[in-house]
Amino acid sequence: FKSMSFYCNTYVFTYKSDKFNSAVTDYNNSIKGFNEFIDYRNKMFLPARSDSALKAMLVIAEDKLNDARSKLKGIVSPSTQMLTMIESLGKSMDDLTARLNEQKEFVKEYFKKSKAQRKQMFMSKN
Repeated sequence: FKSMSFYCNTYVFTYKSDKFNSAVTDYNNSIKGFNEFIDYRNKMFLPARSDSALKAMLVIAEDKLNDARSKLKGIVSPSTQMLTMIESLGKSMDDLTARLNEQKEFVKEYFKKSKAQRKQMFMSKN
């Protein structure tokens, strides 16, 4: 017979693993949404969508990223191995946050422009 401690430890490990895996899924969905936005931007936002739909693309990606961060923060007392994985995912999330912020700034400037000026934004190398 296995001790109750074994079952408790197994349950805790499984719970933490599930939480980590769920955070990874949210992060991957955030990346997917971000890549869809970049693909759309590379097509110079054609076919045209409303400004709110354009903004929503980034908001959805950012929300998924925030969900992933929340789940990681909810993992209490991770093992050394899991801590390494959490730190690695955290760095990747920080990189994605920076890229999302760059695109949010681009969109913010894009919304300030007239239709003719908006087209010019795609011609610059900024």
